[in-house]
Amino acid sequence: MNKIAYLLVAAGLLCFNQAFADNLSPTDDAYTSSFFLNTGTNYGDSAVLDVGKSGTTYNSYLQFDLSSYSVGIGSAYLYLYQNVGVFSSDINAYSTSNLWNEDDITWNNQPPVSGTPVTVSVGSGIGWYYWDVTSLAQSAAGNSFSLALTSSDSTHMFFSSESPIGKPYLAVAGATVPEPVSTILFITGGTVLLARRLRKGRK
Repeated sequence: MNKIAYLLVAAGLLCFNQAFADNLSPTDDAYTSSFFLNTGTNYGDSAVLDVGKSGTTYNSYLQFDLSSYSVGIGSAYLYLYQNVGVFSSDINAYSTSNLWNEDDITWNNQPPVSGTPVTVSVGSGIGWYYWDVTSLAQSAAGNSFSLALTSSDSTHMFFSSESPIGKPYLAVAGATVPEPVSTILFITGGTVLLARRLRKGRK
């Protein structure tokens, strides 16, 4: 009987831990430039996202729609494909305001960053890099979610959503939720099975 009870508990936990996942494309993405002639220039149609400091400072912004995740966020990873990088740099991902869009954002009106960032050391190699932004995305569950990427090190270039290849995305898994119908059926069946075993044991 104990073995059956353990199996019921284990299977029940599986029913309550069926998370959903998706790869979300940005609704908006752009970079900004501190170069004195470009502080009012919008780069929302650029095929790249620049981040770093090489005389000029470049910040990048991405926004995602998390309205389908109102139950909560189990995990969230930002993936960017680097196409240019000369030196290794620490690149910080901050949660920031949603009061911007890719058609209007410039250095002059970019949202400020605050709080504790998620920092990843990005090398010079071409390819995918990712940031575990779960803690940042959880506070934005059910709403829009904006990230700002900054660095005080050398500049890196990542493909943006305007690029035909290597587009950025946010890999999101929802918070675990129960499936009412399957859970009720499982518990009912398990209860019947246990009752039968108990009756047999008494004979």
